[in-house]
Amino acid sequence: MNASLGYFRQFDYGWYYNYEKYGSWSPPHYDLSKVTAPVSLHYSLNDWISNESDVRILGQTLPNMIGKYRLPHTNFNHADYLWARDVRKMLYFKLLSLINRETDAIIKRNNAV
Repeated sequence: MNASLGYFRQFDYGWYYNYEKYGSWSPPHYDLSKVTAPVSLHYSLNDWISNESDVRILGQTLPNMIGKYRLPHTNFNHADYLWARDVRKMLYFKLLSLINRETDAIIKRNNAV
């Protein structure tokens, strides 16, 4: 996602390799309107890869947003999603709860049909 340019696209290999790989000078954009799965975005303010502005724009673009959650720890960064000692409490339990909630909702909808 590049919030300053307002798009979300595939990896940019540089114009030469983009042309070899994609058949165009720049990488193709993802059509986020086609995303049908429920999406919850989780982010932190200290993430050097995914900043708050990108998350906000991505959230406005996705058609099936179910939530957006900023991790409370101000020093939490991109690597901490895997390596932080307290990531289970800060994120994983919340993710599991969201997955269970959405799965239950899908099952109820399917049984109602």
